[in-house]
Amino acid sequence: MVLHIIKGFHYSTFLPRIYKPGIIKTVKVKFDKSCAYNIGEKSCVNKLWGFSVGLFGVHKNSYRFGWTYEEDKIIIWTYSYINGKLHKERLTECEFDKEYECSISIYDGVTFNFNGVTRTEEITELNWLFELGFYFGGKTRAPHNMKIEFIRIKSQNTY
Repeated sequence: MVLHIIKGFHYSTFLPRIYKPGIIKTVKVKFDKSCAYNIGEKSCVNKLWGFSVGLFGVHKNSYRFGWTYEEDKIIIWTYSYINGKLHKERLTECEFDKEYECSISIYDGVTFNFNGVTRTEEITELNWLFELGFYFGGKTRAPHNMKIEFIRIKSQNTY
């Protein structure tokens, strides 16, 4: 499926799903060149995909891949809120029009895997997981239309 963010908006055409705790979820993504942007605000990490713990957990407990654009590359980040505190770290980079596999395992901890590059973080609460999708900005809205290819390929519960 192709996910779109329309110029002037934050949210994409992503349809979220709800998952039981203890999940390993894998998707494939491909960034289109429309994801290149030039804006003054450089500290903001856009969101690619991930989960919040509970319906209102986005800024309390959530685990997502983030993305930014720098020098003709997409930079991939881990972007998590743990007990309301933001943790973001640069993970790797990727190219336009190339498919990448990424997964998030949420069980005793959270393991991010983006095309073989991994990072593990703590988890303080495990409850129903709400899938979060393609998103641009924080304060800044999309400067033009953007799109990615997004394919859910597998899911398995670890309980």
